[in-house]
Amino acid sequence: MSLIAALARFKVKASDLMLQATKQDDARAGISDHFRCLLKDALTNTHFFISGLDAPCRTTRGTRPGDPLGDLLYNMVMALIMRDARGSTLQMTNAEWIGGPTPCADFPAFEELPRVAFLDLAFVDDCAVATHAPDNDQVMHMVQCSVHSMAVASR
Repeated sequence: MSLIAALARFKVKASDLMLQATKQDDARAGISDHFRCLLKDALTNTHFFISGLDAPCRTTRGTRPGDPLGDLLYNMVMALIMRDARGSTLQMTNAEWIGGPTPCADFPAFEELPRVAFLDLAFVDDCAVATHAPDNDQVMHMVQCSVHSMAVASR
């Protein structure tokens, strides 16, 4: 619930987080209080090391670099940012969005690309936008619109 409260400060609605789809999934079911305390301890006073520094770099809360929980949380938030940025990019350009949530069924098969198009994706701890247009001026315009849209959506 604290994640929902934190995201609410960024005007992210609980309905945007697909909570209904995950209500039946309770990762805490069946774990002991001892394990719950271990998990809490693992996510408190986390730290990491930087080459050349003798002392660890401490964080006050959250996940350590490389922790898969951080990647999951990143992707939950990034999906919302990218959805907003995608909508804005579509409004500012004459491009088609050629991304989609379904996995590829036939990798060698392909469809003809629209004249002006883009796709976006988030993976682990990064995101990317690929653009396609017949000339460099249009590509540059799409990149500018995409960067602007991501900045606005992130704010």
